[in-house]
Amino acid sequence: GVTVCVMDTGVNANHPDFESSHLNGWNSTTDFVIPWNQDLDGHGTHITGILAASDNDRGYVGVAPEVAVYFIRVFTQEGKFFSSDVVAAAEACRDNGADFISMSLGGYGFDQGEHEIFRDLHLKHGIISLASAGNTGGPGLIYPAGYEYVVSVTACNERKRIPTFATYNSFVDVAAPGK
Repeated sequence: GVTVCVMDTGVNANHPDFESSHLNGWNSTTDFVIPWNQDLDGHGTHITGILAASDNDRGYVGVAPEVAVYFIRVFTQEGKFFSSDVVAAAEACRDNGADFISMSLGGYGFDQGEHEIFRDLHLKHGIISLASAGNTGGPGLIYPAGYEYVVSVTACNERKRIPTFATYNSFVDVAAPGK
């Protein structure tokens, strides 16, 4: 009964671990990068697998294998994304029933439009947005994780310590296994 909207590099929707998963996505010809259901990089498929990989006696099971995933591909094939795409994708997540938004992306610049959309998503629609604190290996502030209404997630290792690549700062809300 929960929908997670994932913004990432695309997802290999034909992967065997998604046979019983509930995947859908955005394929507009005017917005975002298409198609949503192909992933040349593999990152979006990896993230979606952690979330929703089927319980199929192969490999790992996702933390929520029955969750509905709505996917929006925001990264170009060159690994770039734009703040305006993040704002438009957040609006599309809202319009397609997202309860949560997952973003493994970030940049250094504060953007008023991003700040406002994530504030409104949380306060007006009850949507919880989560974003990577970053892989700077230091205290640098990365957005959207740096916005007040976005849960900032950094990595920890098996000893519950922050690995050398992970970003750490006062905006980090939670550390989760990431190494």
